[in-house]
Amino acid sequence: MNLKRLHLQNYRNIEFEELEFEGLYQYFLGKNGQGKTNLLESIGLLSSIRSFRTNDLKQLVQEHFDAAGLFYILEHEKLGEVEILLKFGSKTRELRVNGEIVKKLSDFTGLFPVIVLSSLDMEIVRGAPSVRRSFLDQLICSVDNSYFVALRNFKTALSSRNSLLKRNATNGEFLAFENLMGDLALHISESRRKHVDQMEAYFEHAYSIFAPEHEIPRICYLPDIEISDVESYRKFLQDNRERDKILKSTQRGPHRDDLDIRLIDRKAKEFASEGQQRGLVSALRICQITYTRQQTGVLPLIVADDILGEFDPERRFHFWSALREEMQVFASGTEMPTKSRRNWNTFKVSKGSFQLEGSTKE
Repeated sequence: MNLKRLHLQNYRNIEFEELEFEGLYQYFLGKNGQGKTNLLESIGLLSSIRSFRTNDLKQLVQEHFDAAGLFYILEHEKLGEVEILLKFGSKTRELRVNGEIVKKLSDFTGLFPVIVLSSLDMEIVRGAPSVRRSFLDQLICSVDNSYFVALRNFKTALSSRNSLLKRNATNGEFLAFENLMGDLALHISESRRKHVDQMEAYFEHAYSIFAPEHEIPRICYLPDIEISDVESYRKFLQDNRERDKILKSTQRGPHRDDLDIRLIDRKAKEFASEGQQRGLVSALRICQITYTRQQTGVLPLIVADDILGEFDPERRFHFWSALREEMQVFASGTEMPTKSRRNWNTFKVSKGSFQLEGSTKE
């Protein structure tokens, strides 16, 4: 997939920009706080209309304006040239593909995969289970539409059950949502296990690019509870209803699952060095890129937000070597990358404005 043009209006600190992207490698150069990450964030929205920085799209609208607008022109392996229009604000939400309104987000998610690499990625190894679960959910949603639908419906049913736990609801009200949650929980659990098992070989290979052969990494799906069939989780919810009423929320289930990341058979969060953790995070993203391409037949766009400065020269070299040369990459930084072996189109960024300065080979 290749992004050829991008128009932005009233988006964060970008009042209006029309950008054309020649070639595969685009680099946004400038001081911090000028708008580099905002531009990369707008490209990341293509994947699932979700920002990698906030869950609230209204925060992306420039101050004193009611709505923001984004217009993309892409060349897609399966769909040919595609035009995408996205508008959103406090009272506006519109998504069109080639002029046709997209009524269901599930019809859009995963069609235009974008993989974002940022400094926040270290939390995948170091952070709470919710961070790893979010990483896993985003990956699977981009390659499995049925999983996206099941996950969305489970979250809705979970929220409804949690509301019932806070008031004097009837047994029938609880059963309506618990029966639904049983079907969805089994689907989610089975999908997570299947995809993690399939991803492990990709992950191990990707990490070998950054580290010695004896450092064997592992990823493993860690369910909060084992769900062997629909009825077992339904019964579990019923048996634990009184306890959940006291705590006013559903305590156990797929919404508490985790992804176990290990190095040399030890928990990476606790025992891996900072350098090893960076290698593991990079390997997870390389794994995601390879797995997405393998599952969908679409080569994703790569967005790298100011991460290269955190790598030593050797790791930077290995990072660029791991990316397929035909991928389109959008990267940012306060300095130009070194040893990337790429021909960069460089945009100078200042106060929300972007000026193409020319091509630079590193």
